Amino acid sequence: MKKKSRDYYLEILNLSEDFNIYALKKAYRREAKKWHPDLNKEIILTEERIKLINEAYEFLKTSKRRIATKGKESTSNAYQKESTSNAYQKESTKRKESTSNAYQKNAIREKKSRFFSLKVTPLIMGVILITLIQIFPRILWKVYSPPKYYTDSIKASLVNGIKECFNRYLEKKSTKFSDSQFFSSNNYEGYYMSTLVSINNSNTCFQAQAFPELRFKDKLTRFDIELNLRTGIISKTCDDPSKYGCNEGNTW
Repeated sequence: MKKKSRDYYLEILNLSEDFNIYALKKAYRREAKKWHPDLNKEIILTEERIKLINEAYEFLKTSKRRIATKGKESTSNAYQKESTSNAYQKESTKRKESTSNAYQKNAIREKKSRFFSLKVTPLIMGVILITLIQIFPRILWKVYSPPKYYTDSIKASLVNGIKECFNRYLEKKSTKFSDSQFFSSNNYEGYYMSTLVSINNSNTCFQAQAFPELRFKDKLTRFDIELNLRTGIISKTCDDPSKYGCNEGNTW
């Protein structure tokens, strides 16, 4: 009697080595019908043959399932290995890309920093320096050296104040110094406006003087103005002809 092996059971069911479950079931039904005791009463040992057929069917079915399970496990393991390999490759690629990106960002940042240091910073410093060169002297000149318009502005205000006073006189309005818009204003830079204290009845707006602020005492001179109503002559005098706006002979 043959040893009960896989080949033995394949022979019992008349199956090929590469059978599938469908072929196994078909062979089982065929052999079971062929060797069924009710259909083969004249053949002896049919019951033993049916037992072998059943035994072969169960063995091959179990063997097929085991092979299929091993195949799935092998495929699963292979997939897991491939998945793990892919994950490692992705992680490695991501790490390389991250490192590359970080390097590129650092390189770009260093390039920008270098450009800013070599190009932009000197340019900004140059602009600031030029601005300071142009503005700082003006600031110093305005603070420490009275500008021309201080003197020109106050002389114009003195003349306008006399004209205003004369018009008020013609209109029979008050000619008090404090009633003059030009003389009573405090909106003068570098100068103060006041009456001529050395003249009697100095409260009138027909006489006025402008003297420099204390900070400009050594750089500006005093200006006086007076209108003689009898002659209509306006006299304009100043203290120091060496200062701007005061002519020789102390006139302006």
